[in-house]
Amino acid sequence: MEFVGYSRDLAVRGLIIAVFLGLWSQQISAQISVVPIPETPAERAKVLLSVSGVTGNIRNFNWYRGESAERNQMLSYIPTASPPDEIFDPYKGRVRGFPNGSMEISGVTKNDSGTYTVQIQANGQQVARVNVTVYASNADGGGLSGGAIAGIVIGILVAVALIAALVYLFLLKGNKSNSNEVDMKETKPNSRSDHNRQSSDRYPVTTGEEVNYSEVNFKPGASKPTQPRPQEKPTEYAEIRRS
Repeated sequence: MEFVGYSRDLAVRGLIIAVFLGLWSQQISAQISVVPIPETPAERAKVLLSVSGVTGNIRNFNWYRGESAERNQMLSYIPTASPPDEIFDPYKGRVRGFPNGSMEISGVTKNDSGTYTVQIQANGQQVARVNVTVYASNADGGGLSGGAIAGIVIGILVAVALIAALVYLFLLKGNKSNSNEVDMKETKPNSRSDHNRQSSDRYPVTTGEEVNYSEVNFKPGASKPTQPRPQEKPTEYAEIRRS
């Protein structure tokens, strides 16, 4: 009977210890926390699952996709190993760990939305979970992708270049027409002056000062000079012979 009573005491003590350890592990688990940075990452961006509140030195930690710490392992990190982190498929090239227990995921998509679990071995086992929501970069606000923005910028530059070329051609045409009008105006007076110059050369104009008048003296009784009359030549008649 004494042996049976002793066995019962051991069972009760074991149960008490198990309950205490369970409460202690839950208390330790509640001490660490994980937050996503940024809180709502966009597609094709990076998100850091930042761990804080770890007690003791971290011996190793593991990250899992989902709420369970038994499957869908993403990362195993041992600070004393070389290299310290081991990445599992299909997360190779997208995931990396940090000594404080944090994990970074790059190039996230909407399929990466969900719950992530970290299990850390330090002063006992510490577990924490975080929920991540990835949103489409061109959703809600009607944002544009990088290619669409580049196309819009190129279109604006081409339009500005065409407008500048049209304005330049218009101004150049206006300057040419104005110069032609000025040349015509300058040519007309010159032709007139040349015509007047030629006319003056042909028909010289004499002024009143250039006219000289000869003095005429009329004397009474003076005989006018007589001019010799031309001698009359005898008319010669040609003989007309009849044949």
